[in-house]
Amino acid sequence: MAVCGLLVVLGAGLSVAQAAGVPLRAGSLTAFVAADRCTTTPLAVRPGAVDNGTSQEVVLTGLPPACLGRPFALRVHGVQAALAATDTTGTLPSSGTTATVRVPAYEVRAASGVALTVSTWGLRTAWSASSPGVACRVPADPAATCTATLLPGGSADWAGNYQRRFEVTTPSRTPVTWELTFDLSDGAQFPFVASAFSDVQGGLVLVSTSGCAATPRTVTVRGTTAWGSYGTVHAGRSDRLEVSGQTRGTGSLLTCP
Repeated sequence: MAVCGLLVVLGAGLSVAQAAGVPLRAGSLTAFVAADRCTTTPLAVRPGAVDNGTSQEVVLTGLPPACLGRPFALRVHGVQAALAATDTTGTLPSSGTTATVRVPAYEVRAASGVALTVSTWGLRTAWSASSPGVACRVPADPAATCTATLLPGGSADWAGNYQRRFEVTTPSRTPVTWELTFDLSDGAQFPFVASAFSDVQGGLVLVSTSGCAATPRTVTVRGTTAWGSYGTVHAGRSDRLEVSGQTRGTGSLLTCP
C-alpha cells in the first residue's frame, strides 16, 4: 500500500523526500475501475429488415442484464474485409434483451458477422443471416448456404392472424434450390403457434410437417417448379414468399385441430 501511495503522490509532482512525509489513510486514494466484460457467452446477431438483399440494421438478441445501458461499437464484416468504413457506436437499451442497431447499408449475402465491443471489451458473436422462426438449406449441396430474411414492412399481426413476407438469398454464384423450415413455435417471429398455416402467394410446395402434436411445430417447403426459375436462387437473384398463420381454420400447408 505504501508503494502505491508513493507512486500516486510522485505523479502529483512531489519529491521522494516530500512523499515520505505524506501520511496515507485508508480510503484516501480514488480507485479507477474499468467496467468488466459483461458476458463471455456469444451474443446472437442477425440482419434486420432486408430489401432486395440489402439491410441497414443489425439485431442483437439475448442481451444479458450486465450488458444493458453500456456503450457499444460494432461493424459488419465479410469473409475478407469489413463492409463499412467506420464503426457504428451508441448505447445499448437499459431494458429488454434485444437491440436493433442502424448501420450503413450492406449486402446480407456478403456479411459473415460483426465485430462488437461493449464498454471497450470485445465480445464474441454468433451470426445468423436467417430471420428467427425460419431456417434455409440447400438439400442438394450441404456445403452451400442460403438465408431467409424478413422483408421491410413484411410483418402484420391482428386478432388470431399474422402474415410474414420473406426473401431467400444465397452467396452461391451458381443456382441452388432452397428449402425452408418454419418453426411455428418460435415466439421471436410468430405471435402464437398457428393451427392453420398457409402459403399466401401460391408458390410453395409442401415437403413435410412435424404434425400437430410435436413441439416445436414445423413446416418444411420448397419453391414450385411451375414458375420457371422460382425455387432456385444465386448471387444477385432472390425469391420472395408470403405465409400466414391463424389460431383456427384451414391452412394450405398445415391444419391442426
